[in-house]
Amino acid sequence: MIHDIILTYTLAFHSGVLVIAFVAFYHYGDRQGLLVNQESEPILNRLRARIVIELAGALEPIFEMMGDTISPLLGSDGQRYSERATNPFGSERFHGCIQQFIDGNSPALVDYKMLTEVREKWLTACRLRSWSILFFIGVELLFAGGIALVEKVFLCSLPDGVLIGSIFFMIAGIVYIFVLFMLNMRYRDRIASIRIRHHEI
Repeated sequence: MIHDIILTYTLAFHSGVLVIAFVAFYHYGDRQGLLVNQESEPILNRLRARIVIELAGALEPIFEMMGDTISPLLGSDGQRYSERATNPFGSERFHGCIQQFIDGNSPALVDYKMLTEVREKWLTACRLRSWSILFFIGVELLFAGGIALVEKVFLCSLPDGVLIGSIFFMIAGIVYIFVLFMLNMRYRDRIASIRIRHHEI
């Protein structure tokens, strides 16, 4: 009698969890990469464009010095020759321009670096969550199908400890996937905070 009650609750638990797992995989299985790109690409492109424009402006005086200058002097063969301006890279002026650019754009540079790192972590967490849900479904099918097959088809009684143990095992899996959901939310919030700072939201 007690075994039948435990069996009923065990099969009901596994069946319900299996349905929820299929729904979760349908929603989060293979489309989260699109969400990551939608959330991060606009602000990433905006920061990249801003950094490129600011860097070009900071280095413009340096590159203007690099053109050829026609000298009025003649070479030994009587031909006029060109003098190339001294390479400014490594010069104090070049270092000053770079330092000025960094000082003036450090928030954008820090946000760009943080955004790229968080984006990669979010994509990794999304892939891990998708594969974890798929693995969870496979294990759940194994438990639910195996218990039903042994108990209902072969009419063999599994120990109550095995039935209860299967429930606790899947609860541990649910907790693990829940932690992955929390990680994904954390990464999304960090990207959202960067978007707010740059008026993307």
